[in-house]
Amino acid sequence: MTPSWLMTLVRSIVLAEPMVADFGGCFAGITDGDTVLALADSFRLDHCVVRDRLAAIASAAARQPAAGLRWDGHEGRAAD
Repeated sequence: MTPSWLMTLVRSIVLAEPMVADFGGCFAGITDGDTVLALADSFRLDHCVVRDRLAAIASAAARQPAAGLRWDGHEGRAAD
């Protein structure tokens, strides 16, 4: 894994993990098969709404190096 990929993975885990229980709670008690399928269908890619401004901000941020990290993933400045 490249340092860039590793930092992306770490940020994704750090942001997503705390939201698992909240997200799961949104579906608690749903047992009807038709409702479950309808909910799953609502996540299909062709049903997604592209938020252009948010997508542009996220794309620009993804191209920037992580603040305060050297190329090797350690804090501080890289040695010359």
